[in-house]
Amino acid sequence: MSAEEIEQLRTAIAALEAQRATLGDAVVEAALAPLRERLLALTRAAPPSEERKRVTVLFSDLAGFTAMSEKMDPEDVTAVMDAYFQRMNPAILRYGGTIEKYIGDAILAIFGAPKALENHEEMAVRAALAMQEALESFNEELERERGFRLTMRIGVNTGLVMYGALEGRADRDFAIVGDTVNLASRLESACPPGRVMISAETARPLHALFDFEPPRQIRVKGKAEPITVYVVVGEKARRGPTRGVPGLQAPMVGREEELRTLQTAFHQLLTGERWQTVTVVGEAGVGKTRLRREFIAWVARTYPMARTLLGRCFAHTQNTPYALLADLLGGLFDLGADREGQTERLAAELQRLAPDVEGEELRYWLGSVSGVLGIPLDPDPMAGLDPEQRRDRTFLSLERILHAAARENPLLLVVEDLHWADALSLSFLEWLVNRAGRIWPTGGGCFLLALSRPEEEDSAYGRLLTCLSQPPGQRLLLRPLDAEASGTLVARLLDESDLPEDLLDLLLDRAQGNPFFLEEILRSLIEEGVLNRDPATGRWQVTRAVTQIQVPGTVQGVIAARLDRLPSLDKYVLQRAAIVGRTFWRGVLSKIEEGTETSAVVEALGRLESGGWVYRPGESTIADEEEWHFHHSLARDVAYESLPRRVRRPVHARVAEWLEQRAGSIPSFFSLIAHHYEQGNVLKKAVIYLRKAGEQAAGQFANADAIAYFSHALDLLPRVEADPTWLQEQRYHLLLGREGVYRLTGQREAQAADLEALTSLAREMGDLDRQAEVALRWAAYYEAISEFPAAVSAAQETVGLAEQAGDVRRKTEGLIAWGRALWRQGAFEEARERLEAALALAREHGDRAGEATCLHNIGTILYFLSDFDGAREQLEAALTIRRELGDRRGEAITLGNLAGVYHALGDFSRCKALGEQVLSVYRTLGDRRNEVQALSNLGSVHHSLGHLETARDLYQQAMDLFREIDDRRGIALTAENLGLVLHDLGDDAAARRYCEQALALEREIGDRQGEAYALTYLGLALEGLEEWGGAAEAHREAARIRAEIGQEGPAMYNRVGLARVEAKQGRIEEAVSLAEEALAWMEEHGPASIEYPLHVYLSAAEIFTAAGRQGKAREVVSAAHALLMEQAGRISDEDARRTFLEDVPVHRAIREWAARP
Repeated sequence: MSAEEIEQLRTAIAALEAQRATLGDAVVEAALAPLRERLLALTRAAPPSEERKRVTVLFSDLAGFTAMSEKMDPEDVTAVMDAYFQRMNPAILRYGGTIEKYIGDAILAIFGAPKALENHEEMAVRAALAMQEALESFNEELERERGFRLTMRIGVNTGLVMYGALEGRADRDFAIVGDTVNLASRLESACPPGRVMISAETARPLHALFDFEPPRQIRVKGKAEPITVYVVVGEKARRGPTRGVPGLQAPMVGREEELRTLQTAFHQLLTGERWQTVTVVGEAGVGKTRLRREFIAWVARTYPMARTLLGRCFAHTQNTPYALLADLLGGLFDLGADREGQTERLAAELQRLAPDVEGEELRYWLGSVSGVLGIPLDPDPMAGLDPEQRRDRTFLSLERILHAAARENPLLLVVEDLHWADALSLSFLEWLVNRAGRIWPTGGGCFLLALSRPEEEDSAYGRLLTCLSQPPGQRLLLRPLDAEASGTLVARLLDESDLPEDLLDLLLDRAQGNPFFLEEILRSLIEEGVLNRDPATGRWQVTRAVTQIQVPGTVQGVIAARLDRLPSLDKYVLQRAAIVGRTFWRGVLSKIEEGTETSAVVEALGRLESGGWVYRPGESTIADEEEWHFHHSLARDVAYESLPRRVRRPVHARVAEWLEQRAGSIPSFFSLIAHHYEQGNVLKKAVIYLRKAGEQAAGQFANADAIAYFSHALDLLPRVEADPTWLQEQRYHLLLGREGVYRLTGQREAQAADLEALTSLAREMGDLDRQAEVALRWAAYYEAISEFPAAVSAAQETVGLAEQAGDVRRKTEGLIAWGRALWRQGAFEEARERLEAALALAREHGDRAGEATCLHNIGTILYFLSDFDGAREQLEAALTIRRELGDRRGEAITLGNLAGVYHALGDFSRCKALGEQVLSVYRTLGDRRNEVQALSNLGSVHHSLGHLETARDLYQQAMDLFREIDDRRGIALTAENLGLVLHDLGDDAAARRYCEQALALEREIGDRQGEAYALTYLGLALEGLEEWGGAAEAHREAARIRAEIGQEGPAMYNRVGLARVEAKQGRIEEAVSLAEEALAWMEEHGPASIEYPLHVYLSAAEIFTAAGRQGKAREVVSAAHALLMEQAGRISDEDARRTFLEDVPVHRAIREWAARP
């Protein structure tokens, strides 16, 4: 069909209608008849191909006419219907509708197909009202000539339809198909006679234009739930404001104040401030990108020494780890698209950036950046780190690299579309922001500008926006332009050309201050020929009446209308590019349709670039491929959705094949390849790449992304047609990968469910090695939730299965897990036997790493048995092996336990030195979780020495960092430590709050041992608050849990707590009995067998004194004092020994009591 001819006909019809009063009805109708007939024929012509379109469907029917017509002569019926349709057709065509078909006396019309209409909802309702008005006029004629009147019902609905040729129809006629049509018919049936009933979807954008009766709910055939409908009353007497959405490039107008704010902040950065953050927040299209461009240009002009790094976020990379950071780093390092030699170029760039960095630190920098950019590195210094350590070390490296870059030149970091940022990049930015204010070095400043849509509730980017907005950070909220600024924008876009006032008012009304919307409307008007540039003057002129201009009312309508006006090849290329994604490559477009000449694709892309649809970013993420981007994601979305799924499906498959050939080894493309294979219904390949994406995300500690990839692959597996063995293998690896992430994140219920599934699957596969692997995972699970007997059983099962499978390494691991579960219950000798057996096995088979693990655990057991010299010997042996193996993390863990041994020996200076060494190792590794744990351990050292305020401050720092990395176990542990130190400081109300927080977390995590500690310290706080009932319940519950998990010694400490409570409540006999029980336990097992033995002694002495047994009290105090002085004697540092004796409340009380006459 000819779009130009259709518009010419509509213009001619409108002109004739305007002359009706002058020429008279007879003349106008005679002139209009052939024009209407031609317009009807053109609008019913076949569109170029089948498409998905969002349209509004109108269905009308005459009420009761069938029964009436049975009594009429067929010739009279035909005459009435001909006259009726002659009245109805013009009303439909006038508002851009297409008459799809006549069904008896019913009419089916569509608005928005074959040619898209931006405001099809409005046009359909206007046509419906015009039809009722035309029928009223026709009824006067009917009543006068035939003595009866007609009544019509009209239903209108909006939604997605398939529009095109129906297969199997001989005439290849074009039709619309879909539920949208069916519902329009149902609404017509439910509509009161003489009225227009519309769906809620149709009414959505029309409330400012029409009056409606109150909404009602009706039930219709084919819908399980009632639907909301409106009956149209008529057009509003006064048109209300309409709302618009999203935007494109335009001259910056109305953002001068925001630009000055950015300029002032950047100036402050260069005059003393080291770190500045500004967030620009606004709805899509409101002008964030324009403001960003103006600001970057100003920085380049005013401060040419500054370096700008721009990172863009896209919806399709939202689950790609480090996608944003990769974009930022791509601007920092000029590596080129050729992957050959990239490692060497990157190493040279890093050395140039920081000449003083070398050795291990430089290797970590190289490994971190290579991991983010997806550059293969061999050897990879990050390979030995677990996912969490790898993430933390990467964060640390990137921070230091940015420090170095900022020292070289002031740094402007710009993040566009933050709301689409991947989780790891968001985490890094939050981490950087939280630390930058404290540690950003002198000699270089950094300005972070983030642009985002308004935050969603509980979103990761929303939390970052909140963080960025904390003082001294600033937030700029971009609101829609006012009428004056919008008018200025139109004038600038049209080179100050004058527009008719009614057209300008219409433009401003439609755009509602959204610059993108305004620009798109103008583009549409220009392409429609409504606005033409006079070649002689260069001024823009309006070519026809404003009332006939099809001005788009929504972004979707604008883009759909522009899309339909493209030449067929350009539209074809754009739609196929949309299938590829927001980013696409010229090579893949040629691959999609091999019959399409490359030269034709190049020419089409050139025209699309000129038309503002796409652009070339310069660098390509795939070597030797010309990369293109859609200017706006909304344009891509509309183009994509216009194609039927059956058309998209094979294209997705070919795109996936092309990406696999060109980028299948690049980790950042795994998820994209998986997406295309899935959409192309090549599900086996989709599962393979989802698994790769999940494993990559897990390796980067992008836990949420990893879970999403593994879970999605598992959901797809039942639909995959493949060999059953292959399906079992994939399911096993996917479940194992997801279980590992659940274990790291403490999602115990989900972890247990995956372990159950793995257990069944491993048995079904008949694979003993895998059954042993799953049993070992069960042992770790039970240990994590303090179900130690179950952990022992699972470890035993591991050993048995490993022996059957002949897997020595797995047997060693099972014996270690067995031993760990035993010593966690206090069965130290039995645990040592298992670990000695594991040690012998490891040494026999040359398993040095296993040997070190065994020695470490044996040393830990000896520590609990108070054999501190033996513990030190074993731990030092483990340390030697781990250093030989280059296992830095294992080295730090063993150093931490050695620090505990020196703490027990009373050598607090050595303990503190080792603790600081551990902290240094973890910081070098970028292992943030263990770094924070080491910080907490230093707090414990100061706590033991009586440096209560210092301990409290260190615990608080650890708490802040644990919260920053969202480590719930660390948060719980530190809350317990804070509760204890605050109790010792006398602030029991605050201690209670922290202990209750820890208790809730421990129960949520499922760590029963941690739950017992939280209850114990809560009991102490409640004692301090003299809430005896609550204190007794806390100690009683803690003792019960500890007894159940085999920790009798710690449980005895809680029984002493109960004794204190009994004494305070006057039940002295019960208190004495409990105290004697505890002292007997200590006599049999030694003071080290019970937690806080000095506190137990002091409590017992107080109870015996209350019972009048002064001699027994003095005996207990004497034993306590002897133990205290023995511990103090092991402290070599005089100042540390003094604070140990004088500043720890329990120690001070024992000394004072012992000094009494």
